[in-house]
Amino acid sequence: MSLCNTPQSLHTAMRLLVLSPYLLVDCEGRDIGTDGGALSIVSVGTHDASFVFFFDVLSLTATDLEPLRHLLASPSVQKVFWDGRMDAVELRRTLGVSICRPCDLQIVDINSRKPRGDLNGRKWVSIPWHPLHHVAHMDLTDVHGLIGLKSAPRVHGLSNLITNTREELPVDHEMWMNRPLPTHYLDYALKDIVLLAALYQIFSARGYMLPYHDPTLESQSVRYLNIHNAPLPADEQYLKSNLLPMEILQEPLERPARQCDKCQRWLTEQSFLFPVLLRGAMSRHTTCKVCFVLATRTEIKTRLAAEGKLSYAQVVRSARRSELTARARSCTQLHETRLSGGVSS
Repeated sequence: MSLCNTPQSLHTAMRLLVLSPYLLVDCEGRDIGTDGGALSIVSVGTHDASFVFFFDVLSLTATDLEPLRHLLASPSVQKVFWDGRMDAVELRRTLGVSICRPCDLQIVDINSRKPRGDLNGRKWVSIPWHPLHHVAHMDLTDVHGLIGLKSAPRVHGLSNLITNTREELPVDHEMWMNRPLPTHYLDYALKDIVLLAALYQIFSARGYMLPYHDPTLESQSVRYLNIHNAPLPADEQYLKSNLLPMEILQEPLERPARQCDKCQRWLTEQSFLFPVLLRGAMSRHTTCKVCFVLATRTEIKTRLAAEGKLSYAQVVRSARRSELTARARSCTQLHETRLSGGVSS
């Protein structure tokens, strides 16, 4: 690995990176992608992580960084991320560059669940750390939990890549803005690139993706990385969650029609439809399905914390009864609307 904090070291890195069939990219800094956040290091590795370079954006000028901007924007090489949403926001804000030909392995992980026989991660939902654990009783069609990069080896059975976090030195993200950087900070950044390299190779070998160029995956990754047009508030709950936002995996076939009252995204009508008790009937909410699940999960967690005497199962049963009551009410309203010849809204 090499820290690039001079024009000379940057140009040396470029000569090696342009030879790689694809690049591994990750960003480090203080609360990147959010209001008040700041970029410190752009980590870029060759396809097998045999060469990893850390570009110090605090030490290099805008002119110095021009070759890096050109590389990230180049259509000739694929750039591999794991949940590149905040990275993309920060790269646009700090470097003024939009990523061309992204490949987000977090999307590949979701796409791999069906061939693995683990549709929607159901095998893991019973585990408390899973994003959908507290809402497993709900209809979760088209709702996908996201796992972090460091959890991926465990989920995909790659025991040799599992990191013992207890043995790692702590990383304070405020310290990314200090110079000189502690040595273990670069070790921390290096591990992420090494993980990206290993996961890309494993996912490709298992047939979860086409090597180098998968047009469907690329389209999904473009939608994912470009979901946020600007930095997010630091306390944003709905746009920074560990659930995949709606309309990322499938390109919408119609124009956006409604704005979700939680995440504020404009989405098609389909993202606001929920099944009700009447077979085949649907109710329409003002909140998209992912945000509805998030709000329900937050409510359950809050009640668990406030009512410590209740077990999780009791709280879920109570939430399920409330959900069924709401669906029954929607069903009644829908039936009455149909009898009157109107259309539900």
